[in-house]
Amino acid sequence: MIFRKRKKKKEAGEGAFERTLREIKAIDDWGDRNKIEQYILDSCEQIVSLTKEIEGEKAQIRIMDSYLEDTDKISSLPPEKRKELSETASKIVALERSRSEYQKSEKKISDADFLMMQENEESVPEMILRMQDNEKYYDKIRREMAALEGEKAEYEYELEDNRNFDRKLKKLSVFVLIVFAIVFTAIIVIDQTTRFDASAFFLIFLFLGAVIGIAIFLRQSSLQKERRKLIRQLNQTISLLNVVRVKYASIVKAVESQKERYNVKTAYELNGRWERYLEAVREKNQYLSDNDDLEYYSNKLMRLLSPLKLYDRRIWLSVPGALIKQSAMENVKKNLWARRSKIVSAVNLNRESVLSERDEINRLMKEHDYYVPEILEIITSVDKLCGVKTSNAKKG
Repeated sequence: MIFRKRKKKKEAGEGAFERTLREIKAIDDWGDRNKIEQYILDSCEQIVSLTKEIEGEKAQIRIMDSYLEDTDKISSLPPEKRKELSETASKIVALERSRSEYQKSEKKISDADFLMMQENEESVPEMILRMQDNEKYYDKIRREMAALEGEKAEYEYELEDNRNFDRKLKKLSVFVLIVFAIVFTAIIVIDQTTRFDASAFFLIFLFLGAVIGIAIFLRQSSLQKERRKLIRQLNQTISLLNVVRVKYASIVKAVESQKERYNVKTAYELNGRWERYLEAVREKNQYLSDNDDLEYYSNKLMRLLSPLKLYDRRIWLSVPGALIKQSAMENVKKNLWARRSKIVSAVNLNRESVLSERDEINRLMKEHDYYVPEILEIITSVDKLCGVKTSNAKKG
């Protein structure tokens, strides 16, 4: 706050009188007038330094008084003018709070991403829609390819099962043929070597062999027909799968190119970044608008305060709250009075130090009968500069 106390370096724990006595006691040879002269000159420098501090502190007191007069002028304004001041100050407080919140808020988007979005501001919305469509198409193609891969595997399994069964039938055919030959031979041998009539058994066996052969033949024919159908379906599936794979490779290339361009993994991520960019732009525009409004209301406040002939109008831009609530204005006055009181105490302390130093110079010159014209001239100049009134020194 502008009325905050400024820190100053002070000598602590001892007065000018005690310091002077200690320095005088350090003079071993009282007859050495050069040492006395040097001490007096050092004391004069100390007085000048203290006087400059006093002048600076008096200037601060005058400033405090001017500010206090300003607070009285503002407090004594008519209600309608005070209301206009309060409304304008309220606008300034609200705008400063908004600006402060923006400055303290975390970045919603990195500088690199913000720059990328800014450079592609016109094309990003369309790109988001295109990426979403491509991702949907990519998922669709991937599902189709997975389904065709499944069909292909199913047809290959069924075809292999068909071939295995066909091989088993062929083996069965050979086995039946061998058994038929053996039994047929046995029947002939029995019929030729014995009186047993085997013609009935021959006919029955021949009928069974014919039935089994026809059944095997029909089953093999069915397997061949089914195998041709499976091969045809498998080829169609492979053909469709090759087409889908080409589409898949094309859409993957397009999707990966879009991801690489904007350094994102999905359209959802790009859309989120775009929304954060728009929010950052909106907040930045609001911040710039607040700056313009703040400048407008600050100038308006200066115009409202101008007729009051204040010591410093711009100081109230740093404490607009004092123009809104009387309690805040009273707090400002309290701080000003406290600051003024401390400065007055410092002035009194430094003035006492100056008088003590000057009295010690007179006492030292009187005790040692040291009235050199050059020193007297320096002391007179210091007295005029500092405005110090002490007992007259003896002139030589």
